[in-house]
Amino acid sequence: MKKTQIFVSAFLAGILIGVAGLAELLLRDTLPFAAALSLGAVLLAITVLNLHLYTAKAGYLLWDSTTVGKRAVHLLVSLVGNVVGAGAVGVALGYVFKSRGFAKEAVIERFDVDPKSAAVSALLCGILMFVAVHGYRRARNEFVGSLVLFGAASAIVLCGFEHSITDVFFVAFTRTSMLRGLTVAGIAVLGNLVGAVLFELLYEYKKSDSEVRREQEAEEEAESSSHRRHHLHHSTGDAENN
Repeated sequence: MKKTQIFVSAFLAGILIGVAGLAELLLRDTLPFAAALSLGAVLLAITVLNLHLYTAKAGYLLWDSTTVGKRAVHLLVSLVGNVVGAGAVGVALGYVFKSRGFAKEAVIERFDVDPKSAAVSALLCGILMFVAVHGYRRARNEFVGSLVLFGAASAIVLCGFEHSITDVFFVAFTRTSMLRGLTVAGIAVLGNLVGAVLFELLYEYKKSDSEVRREQEAEEEAESSSHRRHHLHHSTGDAENN
């Protein structure tokens, strides 16, 4: 997949995360479980549509030693696209919600943390993001996979863990505590990556070699299927245009 395509995919994922972030701000006090489920619904959509979300892809950075460089580049492009998407929808929604008092207090409170606490929170978020996405992919059926994904994603919101892309949306939407917010978001970027990668490495360590190979082959097949669908879509579009 071309870098521009990854960027567009990541941009779309960033927009969806921004929508989930708005739902969290609107519902956190009155319907906290609904706020938590909103992230699960968005993450499920991102996974099903195979969009590039930095925190969902981070755990696969060291998945295959022969493609680490390529994955690192794709992950960086995904991060940039997510930040642009979440930031853009945050600014846009700021014009829709002229009075953002309901959100500013919550965001100020969220970012009023010391760096160590933010790092630990981000690390745990990275772990849960990997569990959500990989659990969905590894589940025996979509229903069980969806339960795992919704459970892990909901825990992120209910526990208030630092999700880097959501933090970017909060900063762009409220336009308050910007320096503090961007600092926390930067810590979260690293924490999300470290948490996801460490959990993935330990997860791989406990498995047999044959199980590792099966999962790698399944992952490669999923990516190939996605690419085939993408090319088929473009081929159909070109044929219709002709």
